[in-house]
Amino acid sequence: MKYRIIDIRYNNFNVLEYKISKNQKLDRCGSMIEDFTYQILANINCEFYVENTNVIGVNIYNLAEKDATEKEKGLKSNENYKYWLGRLDHIGGIMEFIDVEFLIYETSINEVHKYLVNWITNILVSYGNQFNEETEMLAVGKQKLIENEYYIQVYSKKIKTRDKNYEVWLEVLMDFELDHFRLVLFNVETEGKEFFNISSKKPWRTILKEAYIGHEDDFVYRIENPVTHYFELDGWKKGNIFCFHWGEEKYEFDLKNRKMNIL
Repeated sequence: MKYRIIDIRYNNFNVLEYKISKNQKLDRCGSMIEDFTYQILANINCEFYVENTNVIGVNIYNLAEKDATEKEKGLKSNENYKYWLGRLDHIGGIMEFIDVEFLIYETSINEVHKYLVNWITNILVSYGNQFNEETEMLAVGKQKLIENEYYIQVYSKKIKTRDKNYEVWLEVLMDFELDHFRLVLFNVETEGKEFFNISSKKPWRTILKEAYIGHEDDFVYRIENPVTHYFELDGWKKGNIFCFHWGEEKYEFDLKNRKMNIL
């Protein structure tokens, strides 16, 4: 029986990070891997199917240790290996290597985005090929992400104007230290898009990590001391004003004048 892949679990990335003195850049790359993966799948409406599982677990190792790791793990492309990949607790498993040094020392965020998106797509294609599954759609999901300049949609929700002529949603471009947000205005009739910059914020994982130092496992403390770490959408006001906010910061997009306002 074939299942639609709904979750990708990347294992060992925190271990890699720990081995390299908890490098902050590498930590960000781990977040990018997760978010890029889901966007690639979302771009094809998750139409990627494989036998026996809807979850793929990817065990990640440093490319510099590839030979030693392959020998240690006894990685082989044989029928026994192929068999347990798709049947262990209904979670497919795969081993993949990543160039940790490149991620740490590369200064161009665009090159990092390019590397990670190619790496993710190759993983999914490789996994599909092991089971002789269709993988051509993954290239489509990848290309859509590239054409969108590596921006990913913040929410799956798209909000239409009252006359149904336009849709709006928020997107984010992940960077090493700040995430850059923009609003997308989509013309339903022409399918044209206009983009409006909103602001830049620390990554939400960074915000929570800094806010809860010393309380990482204290769920009661976290609930009693909430921290703003995402935009909330309020919807349309007066027909042509789209409202949203980040904590106490309120934003309005004026559809008529094509203007973003921070109140």
